[in-house]
Amino acid sequence: MPSDDMFPYSVEDEIAFGYMNLKGEKVIKESSKFYRAYNFVNGYAVFMNSNGEYGLIDKKGNITIRAKYQGMIQCDDLLVYRDNGKYGLLTYSGEFILRACYDMIIPFVGDNSYTYACDNKEWILIDKKGNEVDKNTYYSIFFPEKIIPQEFGMANNWNFYEYWHESDYVDFLKSEQKIIFEKLGNCLQVDVSPSQQLSLYIREDLAPEDEWSVGTNSLWMYNQKNGNINFIARSGETIIEKTYENETTFSSINAIDVAKILPQNKLFISGCPDGRNVESYIYDIKTKKAVFLYGSFHGITENDLLIVEQYRVTSDKGRCPFLLFYDLSGNCIKSVPLEE
Repeated sequence: MPSDDMFPYSVEDEIAFGYMNLKGEKVIKESSKFYRAYNFVNGYAVFMNSNGEYGLIDKKGNITIRAKYQGMIQCDDLLVYRDNGKYGLLTYSGEFILRACYDMIIPFVGDNSYTYACDNKEWILIDKKGNEVDKNTYYSIFFPEKIIPQEFGMANNWNFYEYWHESDYVDFLKSEQKIIFEKLGNCLQVDVSPSQQLSLYIREDLAPEDEWSVGTNSLWMYNQKNGNINFIARSGETIIEKTYENETTFSSINAIDVAKILPQNKLFISGCPDGRNVESYIYDIKTKKAVFLYGSFHGITENDLLIVEQYRVTSDKGRCPFLLFYDLSGNCIKSVPLEE
């Protein structure tokens, strides 16, 4: 879900927000009607008024959806909203796709055409038209980076982890995955190997104290074949041998928000410890050593090269995204501008 080229700024002790462009020029002047303002996505941005009600504006500052909802988040081509304690779906013009009727709707992520909605502790798969899908259908939803906790939990004053901690979301999991919850408690499946034999789970061990801090997550691997559940790492506590630009140190993985299973007994682990920079690692399961990288996961090539997206500053275009290709030992093979 790409962000547009405008970002919010605040004055008067953050009680009036407006928007600047990348040159620092004020495009939408600060106003008390924007008590909180959030990033533009696809030409629109969510805002909150002083009564804690959420609405939507366009890039000219025109209010396209009047602030009257308890919460709102953009999911690419639609909105999840909260009204009278229930969740539903809206178009960007404010038309109802699904009137608020669920106890929770997990935001649609990336290319996912489905998501889960909770109705009286029963999790139901729904599509983007709000239609329920066969309750016996299992569908894995992968949450990229820390985008979702930031926008869904912090920016809109909802607790993204509410469904994770307080709801019985074991009901829609495969029977073999219930073992995870019996031994670890509530956690989130973040990746499954192509063979379906290995699964990665992230558990929130310590919640953030506030919207500016980072909590503590731990990473676990489940082996379906033998039933073993192995601890991999815990953010801020796990001491590892870390290599960066041929220098080796002993340090910790500062944040764990994303994990991917790679070939050759390797994992990709990344997180955002400061709300700005994404730190990533190629982690060797056997040796428990890691190679440190900057950037976020973009994919894997057919010949097992890891693709990482990273911002770099160039003399002609300024700050722009690049794709870096690494072998699984952490050697950078090549880098190309994302636009190419």
